[in-house]
Amino acid sequence: MRFVAEDRERAKFFVGLKEGYSLSEADLEGLGLHQTDLFPQTGTVILAADEGVEPDEQRTVAALLNLPGIEWAELSSFHHLARVPNDEKYAQQWAPPHIRLPQAWDVTTGSRNVVVAVLDSGIAQDIVDLSDRIVSPYSTKWQTAAPWAWEDIFGHGSGVAGVAVARGDNRVGMAGTAWDVSLMPVHFTDDGSVSDDDYIRAIYWAVDHGADVINISYGSDDTFVAERLAIEYALNQGAVVVASAGNGGQGAGIQYPAALPGVIAVGATDRDDLRASFSSTGLGIDLVAPGKGILTYDATKDSYGMLEKDGTSFATPFVSGIAALLLSVNPSLTSRQVADILTSSAVDLGIRGFDTSYGHGRVDAGAALGRVGTPTTGSTTTTTVPATTSSSSTTVPTTTSTTTTTVPVTTTTTTTTTLPTCRFSDVPAAHPYWTAIEALAAEGVVCGRNDGTFGPDEPVLRAQFAKMICGVLDLPVSESLSAPYRDLGPDDPLSLYPHQYVAAVAARGITVGVAPGLFAPWRSITRAQVVTMIVRAAGSLAPGSLRIPPLGYTGALGAFDLEHGETMRIAEYNGLLSGLVGYGSRWDPWHSATRGEVADVLWHLLLIIDR
Repeated sequence: MRFVAEDRERAKFFVGLKEGYSLSEADLEGLGLHQTDLFPQTGTVILAADEGVEPDEQRTVAALLNLPGIEWAELSSFHHLARVPNDEKYAQQWAPPHIRLPQAWDVTTGSRNVVVAVLDSGIAQDIVDLSDRIVSPYSTKWQTAAPWAWEDIFGHGSGVAGVAVARGDNRVGMAGTAWDVSLMPVHFTDDGSVSDDDYIRAIYWAVDHGADVINISYGSDDTFVAERLAIEYALNQGAVVVASAGNGGQGAGIQYPAALPGVIAVGATDRDDLRASFSSTGLGIDLVAPGKGILTYDATKDSYGMLEKDGTSFATPFVSGIAALLLSVNPSLTSRQVADILTSSAVDLGIRGFDTSYGHGRVDAGAALGRVGTPTTGSTTTTTVPATTSSSSTTVPTTTSTTTTTVPVTTTTTTTTTLPTCRFSDVPAAHPYWTAIEALAAEGVVCGRNDGTFGPDEPVLRAQFAKMICGVLDLPVSESLSAPYRDLGPDDPLSLYPHQYVAAVAARGITVGVAPGLFAPWRSITRAQVVTMIVRAAGSLAPGSLRIPPLGYTGALGAFDLEHGETMRIAEYNGLLSGLVGYGSRWDPWHSATRGEVADVLWHLLLIIDR
């Protein structure tokens, strides 16, 4: 073993040796490392960088894992007592210590290799806390990267970027969430209003120029196909997309793109961990973060300064910054894995478990960083997923070779990951209804076809819907039931479909047919009919599970129909429709409901009833 003076000042690594293995100097010299300590009790070795060598830390860990006999490898770092930055205004920032950012900073303050894109009004380029780590800036509004085009004259973008990535511990201004990551400002507005085309261009620009995390502190009550495709593209390319839930208040529903599948939707809380009165609620919410009285940067055409700001816009970049910290520690994490770490480590607020005001809870940076591991290829890894998704287990292969030095059996470390399982070939993990379809399939409520597909865009027949809702609600179905309709055809004594399923829903008052004595089993069911039957089912089988909307709440569609208008209003208010693609004022309730849409609404009903 060689020992070099002043090793304390150089990069260091821990590695674990498999039983019967040792490290050769030749292997280490090729990496610019040398061994400083060996703990034979556990086979743990400390390595340090050679004099004059500044190794790429993540690549060195990966290279060590490829050496014969290495069980695990990780970077050594300094431990601090909840690192507190020395920034001038940090003492006035209540939020960072509240969400335990100092504990997260003990692990990492970020990596330059991780890029956070802030899609907003640009940044004030004179802000020292932001200006030294800018990559690929652009204005989709003016379609140029010229500095004048992405200069912030509105103040919103500078404020959002400050919370996410302002440089910390530099005795200037404030401390952001991820101090040392790179910032990609993508400008699309000068006044708070954004055209759809500038917004869509911004998403594609960010993804195509290497954004790892995309912060969108904007939104709309309606979504559109181009938006859904752009978000799907971002997720498929591995970007973590974080968006504000909206400032509509209780019962407003989650705005888009936050409500789209795969996007992390963030609401706002105050100093007392209570939902901020303006923070939108709905089943689409994932997390909450501080969003009231947030000290951050502001900018005008002539100057910049600091202000306390309110809004889910300023809660969202806390989550984006923590996501960047997670990726700084483990760049191999997928967007779904990042979301799972954030939600599973959150502090539960409100009703126990998931609820429509706080989602999975208030983000906890210290706990989240405590759950992320460095990339490994030398240990067995078991996947874990939330209850609403299905999963598979993955085993990472280990390397083998022979050597002469013997050490005891090592203690290995494992990394928890989450890998989505797609049981239907036409429903990939990025599909807007993937979660609902997978959850219902796992419950045996829906099934695919013989060719392994599901057909999420195909219409649902009324008879099929009767069977689906029986499965979701566990309605008892037996041959003794008799349907009050004469258009079901001959009753097959060897099958309960469709007669007994239709009879079961009729007995509960879930359906009243299309006319006296008629059910129209082979007719496609409309979206309005689906919603009405589901609301009736909730009232019959889980009284009180759906809240009555307050007077004056009209919903997106208003009073479009005497029979279905009220049930649509109730469904929207309770979040049953929050996952539907395109739901809004232009949504057609008389259109045939698709298998994907029906699965999503039934899944949301199941969440409400189970809660």
